[in-house]
Amino acid sequence: MVTKKLRDAVIEYYRQNPDTQLKAKEIAEKFGIYLGEGEKTAKFIRDLKRTALGTRSRKWSKEVKGKLKDLLNEVKSFKENFDKGTLESTITTSFEPKTIDDLYAEHKVNPELYTIKNYWSKKQPNGNFTSSIFAVRKTLDTAQPSEFVELLKEYVSTHEPIDKTEICVNTNFTRPTCLILHLTDFHLDKQDIYGTTLEEKKKQFYDVATKLLYRAYQANYVDEIVFVLGSDMLHTDTYQGTTTNLTPQDSNTTWHNAFTEAFDIYASTIQILRQFCNKLNVILVPGNHDRTKSFYLAYGLEKYFETDSSIVFDTNPMPRKIYTYGSTFIGLHHGDCKIETLPLIFAKEFSKEWGQCTYHQILTGDKHHVFEKEIQGVRIRQLPSLSKEDNWHNQSNYVNAVKAAMAIIYDKEYGCCMTIEERL
Repeated sequence: MVTKKLRDAVIEYYRQNPDTQLKAKEIAEKFGIYLGEGEKTAKFIRDLKRTALGTRSRKWSKEVKGKLKDLLNEVKSFKENFDKGTLESTITTSFEPKTIDDLYAEHKVNPELYTIKNYWSKKQPNGNFTSSIFAVRKTLDTAQPSEFVELLKEYVSTHEPIDKTEICVNTNFTRPTCLILHLTDFHLDKQDIYGTTLEEKKKQFYDVATKLLYRAYQANYVDEIVFVLGSDMLHTDTYQGTTTNLTPQDSNTTWHNAFTEAFDIYASTIQILRQFCNKLNVILVPGNHDRTKSFYLAYGLEKYFETDSSIVFDTNPMPRKIYTYGSTFIGLHHGDCKIETLPLIFAKEFSKEWGQCTYHQILTGDKHHVFEKEIQGVRIRQLPSLSKEDNWHNQSNYVNAVKAAMAIIYDKEYGCCMTIEERL
């Protein structure tokens, strides 16, 4: 016979030592309790333990309720694929999460890192719910342009516009000209078969761009400059190292470092170009490798230089852009299409500007080699690339193209009057 005083002593012991490692038989020996052979004594002690820890009480404590809720919201499966940037989670919960906030909270997913794309739930016979989600990691590719715009709204640029007297104009010439500087298909972060480093590629860009600029300055009165952004400046467009259309690529750096370096290259080049013309036009031409990243680059640069009224940006992500200078219509497209169709497309889409000009030229890239064709007086010029071959181009025998970039000069009255080429 166990007295009430002895029962209370065991219960109090368990309450004071809820994490004790002593077994039921050891507790019985400690308090001198023996109810015969077998498991009867141990079962008696375990019943006292349950009473002590409240599991037999209908009025559970908040702590116990919290533990039960955590057990109920059991994670049945959780799979995160770092290569693909995806996350799948399935849990059992006491209610059906429907709002996006509920889904993030119940599945314990960080909304700053992942975007939930799909979710579904099913009610179980016991009244609980099975809830599943599919989420993708946020990257420059998955972020919406509106998010990027909001991010930069409060940005304050440190750029200071130069004084008009600081502009370098070659007074040996009087006829105004426009310089088109379009270093298409640079592929900054491409891992080529020659092992060219990111630093070496940056130097190549600066050297070629400044040489083309100085040669144009020495032989012309440069009134305006058109500097083209994008058009595959970057080799990849996603966190996973793929193009916009998800084709895997070999890269020489991380996705974020490539973006940062490209921004610095463009910002430095724009500040140099600004010193050699009365008006600088910066135009985005999206490529097929970096369609979204190129927009973010262009928009960020526009915010950086927003205090300089002499720099005009066109950051619209449309694939076809135009610029007219005097009597010349200049169409810009990346060239990932049948380029022979471009004259009619430009003429229809920009009929007013087309009709006002005597000369028409369309500039493209994409194929990494020079090609020129004239269709009914409209000249299509496919520009070369400074980018060297990667493994895919090498295996496909797309080799031996001259690595170069061109600057094209347009006279305000007579149209295209000079082409300057710099080679590696």
